[in-house]
Formats: sequence, C-alpha cells, structure tokens
Amino acid sequence: MPDALRDRGRRALPPLPPLSRRARWALGAIVGVGAVLRVLWALRAEPPTELRDPVLYSILAEHLANGDGYTYGDQPDQGVTAYYPPGYPLALAAVLWTVRLVADASAFDVAVWLNVVLSLATIVLVFALGRRLAGVGVGLVAAACWALWPNLVFHSGVVLTETLFLFLLVLALLLALGAPEAAARPGVARLVAVGVVFGLALLVRPVSAVLGPVFVVLWWRAGARAALWRLALLGAVTVAVLVPWSVRSTLAMDAPVLLSLNVGDNLCIGHNPDADGGFGDLGEHCYAASELRRPEAETRRNSENVDRALTYIRENPGTTLRRTVSKARITLEDDSDGLAASEDYGARPIVSSGTRDALRRVANGWYAAVCVAAVGGAVVAVRRRDPAPRFLFLVVGGLAQLVSPLLTFGDPRFKMPLYPTLAVCAAVGVVWAWERWRRPAPAEPAAGGDPAPVPAAAARG
Repeated sequence: MPDALRDRGRRALPPLPPLSRRARWALGAIVGVGAVLRVLWALRAEPPTELRDPVLYSILAEHLANGDGYTYGDQPDQGVTAYYPPGYPLALAAVLWTVRLVADASAFDVAVWLNVVLSLATIVLVFALGRRLAGVGVGLVAAACWALWPNLVFHSGVVLTETLFLFLLVLALLLALGAPEAAARPGVARLVAVGVVFGLALLVRPVSAVLGPVFVVLWWRAGARAALWRLALLGAVTVAVLVPWSVRSTLAMDAPVLLSLNVGDNLCIGHNPDADGGFGDLGEHCYAASELRRPEAETRRNSENVDRALTYIRENPGTTLRRTVSKARITLEDDSDGLAASEDYGARPIVSSGTRDALRRVANGWYAAVCVAAVGGAVVAVRRRDPAPRFLFLVVGGLAQLVSPLLTFGDPRFKMPLYPTLAVCAAVGVVWAWERWRRPAPAEPAAGGDPAPVPAAAARG
C-alpha cells in the first residue's frame, strides 16, 4: 500500500533531485521558526465571547461533533442553518470529534491547534510550490516569507476560515502547477485531483470560484477546444464535490441553496445608501428578518437583501463604481486583521496597547515589503520560459480573487487568497536581485590588450 501511494504521488508530482544538506537544514530552520511563532501565539490566544463569526463557527462545530447536525441549537429561533459555507465547521467538527475520543477539549482549543498544524504544513507546501516553479532558492525564500508573515501567525490563533482555505488553495496550486509539462497538458487524473481539492477549498470559501475560469490561461496554447474541454472536466469534478451540500441545504431550508445564504447580507452591506465600502451592520436599508424563525428567516433574508442590493446598484451606478475604489483601499491597505480577530475585535485584549501598535507596524511593514518585492518578481517571473504560462496563471489567479470584495464589501482578510501569489513572486524578486548583486562585474580589458576571457560557466549559458 505505501508503495502504491508513493507511485501515485510521483505521477502527480514527478520527483526532483534530492535537496542538499544545506537546503534541508534551511527548510527545517524555517519551519522551526514558524512553529515557535505560531505556538507562542496559540498559547496567548483567548476564546472569543462576542457573537461574531468565530463564536458562530465554534457553535456549529460543537453541534456537528455532538451529532446534532448543522444547526445552532434545538430552539425554534435557532434551529437548522445554511448561512455559512460548511467547509470550515465540518472540518473543525471532524477533528473535534476525533480528539474527544481520547481527551476532553473545547472547540476553540481544537481550532487553534488545528490552525497551527495546517499553517506549518502550508509552509512546506509553499516551499514545494516555489521550488517547482523556480528552483530551491525561490522555494526557501517563499517558505520563509510565509513562516514569518505576521498576519498568518495572528490567524493561527483565531476561529476563522483562512488558515484551512490557504492550505487547500496552495495544495491545489501545487497539483496544478507542480510539473511544467503536466500543467500544460494535464491528464484526466490530474484534472480530477485538482478539481477535488479546489472543490474542497470552495466549500470553505465559495467566492474563490472566480479562480476557476483562470485555468484557461494554463491551457490556451493547446487551442480553444482542448482548453474548454479541460475546464469543463475540472468544473464538473468541482461541482460534484459541492452538489451534496447544496442538496442537503435545499432540502433542509425548503428553498434553493447553492452553498450558503450569506450572499444577500454581503451584497447589501456593500450596496446601500449608508455603505462606506467596508464592513458594517445591516442597518435600516437591509432586511434583518428579525420577526421570522429559521429556516425561513435565512432564506427570506438572503433573497430580500440580494434584491435590495441589485436594485441599489441599478439605480446608483455612479456611486457603486466610486465606492469600488474604497473597497479596494480597505481590502489592500492594512494587513493586521488577524490581530484584531485574536482580540475578539477589541472585546478581549490579549496584549498591551503599545505592543498592539508595534505588532501592527511590523505586520503592515512586512506586508508592504512583500508587495514591493512581489511586483518586481512578477515582472521577472512571467517572462520565464515555460511549457505552460504558470506564473501568468499564478498572478492572474491571485488578482482575480480580489473580485469578491469589490462586488460585496472591502475587508483586509478578503485579500488573503492573494498571499500565495505574493509569497512566490516576492521570492522570485528577492532571488533575482540577490543573484544580480552577487554576479561580478565584467573586467575591463587592459589598455591595448585583449578583452578579459569569458568564464567557462558563462560561455555555456
């Protein structure tokens, strides 16, 4: 059995030359430092108390682990739900149920330590992705970038979807991009594997479905017919992963449900007269369905708020377009949202005000440096020769995932699906600059003499 699994793994990701001892030590040190940072933050983390996403995810996971189903409770005003995408609560509930077979544990503790494990695993996946795209040096720098990224450390201590989603996203990218020839001409097995992992990622974060059509960028050189066939197969597998939950929710809520019923709220928060481009309460312009009980409260609220948002967009196109700039600014300018979430958005401080300000400055400084390096690295990377335009796909796919906040409302954590693109492209930029800096300048010929000889390595190209 292990040999069969190893053979399948080699077909999915063809073997590379063994890492040198120095590279292995470097990767081990990077993962070790990342582990220390995440464990220290996890030990400081405190359970949230405010009725926001982290608490609601914990409640759903508790009920699932106890066998009560995807519900907020047994009371008529709580009951069955389809408000949130199911991927994160289902994953958390599965781990929580398993842990409780051997020890008593809270949903919060399990969520935090699950985040630590997934975040460390993602460091290794980022290394593998960078290595297979551009070499060991790029892989190590990308892994270091990920390991030290402050906002990723902060998110390891909160009950939110981002850590699980990023693990699945990087895994899908590795399967799709890890082998140059296979990326250009994927077989059925590879398309199925990518579709399954991508479908699991969408169960966690459905709005990242915008990445799906971008896969055509990988395959357009093979012609429109081949590219569309591959996209259709990838889409069919992805949909097959999503359909069971859609059927469950449609039956449970007695109304059509694709994956979740929070779309209406997200649209109405971003498209109403009082909206400023960022997150806010529903307010008087959106429907809260407070007089109804679940499941009707969720289905009516979703459909009514979708209608109100679309009506506002249709009647105020100029304001809608101008507000898009604010959404982009709110999403992109700050990178310390995980710190706010760790402190229950101000309700439960876990560090002093001075430490908090310092951590924010470090987080935003790191993010700014990564972005600058990533812009330069992207220019270098997309010009690399490759059987498939893998870096072009990585860049376009990362940017495409900013569509969601531009259509709904801006929030700093909504840009986190761009992180893999930023980390790998920044690593390309750093390695490129380092190699140019280390390269000795060509010696000038002595007066009246012959030009200096070209080194043999350079002569071989």
